[in-house]
Amino acid sequence: MRHTYCRLMPVTIDNAKPRNKACALTDGGGLLLEVLSSGTKTWRFTYHLNGQREKVTIGAYPADTIKQARDRHEELRALVERGESPARTQQVSVAARKVAESRDLTVPARGTCATSQRRGGFQSKTIAVQYAKARRHCA
Repeated sequence: MRHTYCRLMPVTIDNAKPRNKACALTDGGGLLLEVLSSGTKTWRFTYHLNGQREKVTIGAYPADTIKQARDRHEELRALVERGESPARTQQVSVAARKVAESRDLTVPARGTCATSQRRGGFQSKTIAVQYAKARRHCA
């Protein structure tokens, strides 16, 4: 059950101004909106699991609406109630996505780098570095 004693309204979020330090506007149940000193507004979920306090980022405010953040918050709370760490789950999914993306990029990278080598070298230092990383990953 979500705590609804302190619900954020769009007007409150829009009127929140950046300060010298990051400040948090709570929505209840561990969901909060952090207003960073740069002016960025980020949805976060704080929770306690196994005696430790953890924090997981849900998304940025204009991109993720209040309703989307609250829906995601409910999903994350369900994970905590089952004893799973949402932060660890998110880290694993991001790592899996990066591995999948790197596998998709290595085949075209090999083809373009091979043609660059035949032309007499690489066009820039960054391409050479990326090619070296791709070769180490595929080896």
